Amino acid sequence: MVFYKTFIGQTGCDIVLPLKNDKKKLIIICPGLPSDPFNYDLLDFLSNEGFSCVYVRYSGTWGSYGSFLKNSPVKDIENILDFVLKERSFIDSSNNQKVKLNFKKIILIGTSFGGSVCLVSGAKSLNVNKIIALSPIVNYRDHARNPDYPEEKIDNLGNYLKRAYGKSYNFSSNDWKKFVEGKLDINPDDYVHELSKKEIILLSGVKDKSISIDRLKNFFNNLHSKKKKHYIFKDSGHLSLKKLDKNILIEILGQ
Repeated sequence: MVFYKTFIGQTGCDIVLPLKNDKKKLIIICPGLPSDPFNYDLLDFLSNEGFSCVYVRYSGTWGSYGSFLKNSPVKDIENILDFVLKERSFIDSSNNQKVKLNFKKIILIGTSFGGSVCLVSGAKSLNVNKIIALSPIVNYRDHARNPDYPEEKIDNLGNYLKRAYGKSYNFSSNDWKKFVEGKLDINPDDYVHELSKKEIILLSGVKDKSISIDRLKNFFNNLHSKKKKHYIFKDSGHLSLKKLDKNILIEILGQ
């Protein structure tokens, strides 16, 4: 694994490049909430499989500049997409040298909160070829408020983030309130039309208490994409990239 750190705007990014770049695919990873920004095993695995990867540390998190949730994290992904498509390179923080990026296709992948981010970001970009979302929240406006979809509330997650992670998540109470009320541009339900033009892969667990499997089934059925697939795991709960079988991950990345 060839590992780099850089900033794209105010957003910190961990980047790995493969020793053999035969796939010519760039994966942008949108982490969940909370997340582990040091998921080197995943990055090492993907680079060994021939993928270039960008692991995003959203604005206001894990050393990135700015305030988390002041704007939608979708903005971070949009800025990264614009930058890599224009520059095809980045500046390595360790030696201030330019490093080239060689790719022909872009894949967005995210889990839970990050699944929401990658779905909306992909819907808004003409340059994203595939979107992979694990256990995504698809509508924050009525998440855990709709009696048809039993789901755990996320309101108190903000207090937990402050207690457990301190300044790793730098956000105000007002911005958190906007987020949980669904007032940020992070609701995939708003982009069903645009997503129907994309290659979409959803993965969800039947035993997920955080996100209703029925809600995700309905969201998937509303997508009219000719290239869509929904992996449903009967014995699984809330999914993450760490828990996902590597063979399944390679299967969905290679389709």
